[in-house]
Amino acid sequence: MSIKTKLIEEFNDEIERLGKMELGSEAYKVTADGVTKLADRIIKIEESEKDAEMKNMDNSIANELKLQQMAEDRKDRIIKNCIEGTKVVGGFALATWAFVASMNFEKEGTLTTEGGRTALRSLLRFVK
Repeated sequence: MSIKTKLIEEFNDEIERLGKMELGSEAYKVTADGVTKLADRIIKIEESEKDAEMKNMDNSIANELKLQQMAEDRKDRIIKNCIEGTKVVGGFALATWAFVASMNFEKEGTLTTEGGRTALRSLLRFVK
């Protein structure tokens, strides 16, 4: 049995005894004072139980919010890494395409060799 249950039982017993006593007697006053103190203790126990329950709820909500935030941060990191990877691969692909295109055009004689050299320099600079 919990303390709260024992206090409630004692409170009920005292109320029954109080109902059988003569009003205004000294025993009645003492018993009424005891009943009041028991009621105050029961109320304090219920308040502390409610406070503990609220703290547990607050902690669980805070933990849930932290987990959601961590999941969102992970998604953001993945997206940022994908964007950076796309930039690198795209830059490499663009430099390669420019190099190949300029070399093909140089074979045909439609572009000057300066375009090929520039593409080759940017490709070599990117590789280093």
